[in-house]
Amino acid sequence: MDIKLYVNSAFCGYQTQDTIEEYFEEYKRKAEDASEHISGDEVVVYAALSFEADSERILSASFMNTVMDYETYAEMCQSFPDHCRMFFIRNKRR
Repeated sequence: MDIKLYVNSAFCGYQTQDTIEEYFEEYKRKAEDASEHISGDEVVVYAALSFEADSERILSASFMNTVMDYETYAEMCQSFPDHCRMFFIRNKRR
């Protein structure tokens, strides 16, 4: 079954698991590059995945490169339901 794809909060249609994995790797690389230019207390959020509770199948994937401080990120994640997962990169120079 296809997965809902969002890029920078814009719905881009339905995509296959393979396509979602390609987006994931692409945005992770972009986040790694961007992390070299952020401060030690910031993160680059690059993906949010929503899963089906029973099967853990991915329902939707949202990709972005958003810089925010780690505390804001942690607070935001606490408000997400258990079936959602966020992915981020920190500055490696910490």
